[in-house]
Amino acid sequence: MLASLGYQTTLTSSCRRSFLNYDEFYSSIGINERIFIDDFPPPFDFRRFEATNSDALFLEAAIDAHMRRIADDPTPRFLYLLTNFNHGPHDRRLVPPGRFERQRAFATASFPDAGYGEYYTRLVETASTWQKLKSKLANNCAGRPILIVHYGDHQPVLTRRIDRQLKLPRGARRAFRTFYAIEGLNISPAPFSGRGPDLDIAFLGTVALQRAGLPLDPIFSTRASLLDDCGETYFASASERKRRFHRTLVDLGLVDLMQDAQHAR
Repeated sequence: MLASLGYQTTLTSSCRRSFLNYDEFYSSIGINERIFIDDFPPPFDFRRFEATNSDALFLEAAIDAHMRRIADDPTPRFLYLLTNFNHGPHDRRLVPPGRFERQRAFATASFPDAGYGEYYTRLVETASTWQKLKSKLANNCAGRPILIVHYGDHQPVLTRRIDRQLKLPRGARRAFRTFYAIEGLNISPAPFSGRGPDLDIAFLGTVALQRAGLPLDPIFSTRASLLDDCGETYFASASERKRRFHRTLVDLGLVDLMQDAQHAR
């Protein structure tokens, strides 16, 4: 859809190009430029980076490369940054001693678990790096509106341990709940403010397109119309309108059930 609107689409991944089938997969869904950690030129040292997978190193290199790419090119861009720093496990200290010690102490005082302290400290490093890079983006791309979507695709493994230690009631959906945030740079007036509704991941792309002010094609328009019907329970929803929508996608050949079944196997 973005390509049909004139966008250049780029994945920048913190993994090597040979990792699983990322290169082939992202090519198959329309990402026309795929950059992996072993593609970055010197002085970036991807072997040194892989000792920690630090977002401070990765995000700075990735954003700098993005800004060089758009400096003399007005073509609209979609950039997907795939980070890995806080994936886990969290039983190894990746944030160097002397950095964010106050925040680590706060985390372990809040919940006495070394893994949680490490998770929280990595999160602080990422947030600190992003604040600096956000200012760089805003200043260097002053005439260019930028919409940023942050999201976590799953919770860390240590969440289950925390649940057990806090003796929380079992909740099948809680393990799949994570964050998303949308913010704008160089966009006035701001297209949104405050906390948005909880969403099923199926709606996140649709909401991002709406916030960017891009025209929705018939498929995205239909999905947007299901927001009130399904909200945060899209996949679990028994909505008859949603079922008819899915059947239409299959009938139009936009979802290949046979191919999907083969991939599932």
